[in-house]
Amino acid sequence: MAYERNSCSAVATLLGALLSCAVHKIVVHLVEDDLALRATLTGIVESDGYSVKQHCSGADLLARTASFNDGCILLGINMPQPDGFAVRRAFIKKAIKIPVMLMIGSDDLVAGTEGA
Repeated sequence: MAYERNSCSAVATLLGALLSCAVHKIVVHLVEDDLALRATLTGIVESDGYSVKQHCSGADLLARTASFNDGCILLGINMPQPDGFAVRRAFIKKAIKIPVMLMIGSDDLVAGTEGA
């Protein structure tokens, strides 16, 4: 599946707004199971000057939460278990305070909000 830069630029714009007050290089934890989308988003986010750590699943991200001390998370919603909503709930339960932006690769808004 090919992803155009224009369709992903909104994500980079939102990240820029979210992190605009940062003084040091921000780490963006990118969690997406689709390799092509993960690679495209990584390129876009890095081109805006951010450092990206890729995670191929919610479980991969959750296994590394002890190392989080700043930055933000760009989290895909429609992934195999745990999905993005379950990962976000786990962060809340563990009292991990890091900005999280949920993203969905579907134009079906109802399907994208079922787990909210």
